[in-house]
Amino acid sequence: MIIVAGWWGKFLEVDLSKGEVKILSVKDELFKMFLGGSGLGIKIAHDLLKRGVDPLSPDNIIILASGPLTGSRVYGTSRVSMTSKSPLTM
Repeated sequence: MIIVAGWWGKFLEVDLSKGEVKILSVKDELFKMFLGGSGLGIKIAHDLLKRGVDPLSPDNIIILASGPLTGSRVYGTSRVSMTSKSPLTM
């Protein structure tokens, strides 16, 4: 599963094993608390990953999240954060 997050108030959930795409709405408070990027990715991973999931299994997720300043002229903000459970963090 791949989840793309941003400041549009929505998540795009893509299930590669089933070939399904869903658009999910999210409350603005979540974006304000974690400001996008790494913080938002870690929060989503914490909420969605089952305890003890194998990082190399299809149950693992990949989260792509941009921060609120992505696309601006502020140095270092034009990138995307990728969060997932790694075999190194088992």
